Amino acid sequence: MEWVQEFYHHQNIWTTCYSGSVSDMNRHKVSLIEKFAGPGNKQILELGAGGGQNAVAAAELGHTVTAIELVPSLAAIAKEHASASFPESISIIEGDFYHVPLPETFDVICYWD
Repeated sequence: MEWVQEFYHHQNIWTTCYSGSVSDMNRHKVSLIEKFAGPGNKQILELGAGGGQNAVAAAELGHTVTAIELVPSLAAIAKEHASASFPESISIIEGDFYHVPLPETFDVICYWD
């Protein structure tokens, strides 16, 4: 799995897909949470958060999000997006989601790819 961090770092350099703002596609994806998990605000764990756009879209709907991102440059972007929009509803953790200890429980676990 050594390739993962380098791949996603370069994917953002080549495409800037993680640097942009929240899009209608991000909002559509997170709207599916209600379809599959039922109505109401949820505690969400997002694995592989990228630039945090999906976390922000989920917070716009009233959800609370803990988002884990492996790539330091992407975690920094996600932290910027979170702090600029919903700092009280989004927590960004830089790390490997296979190894990050999480004491809390979640209603929904998302891995958007």
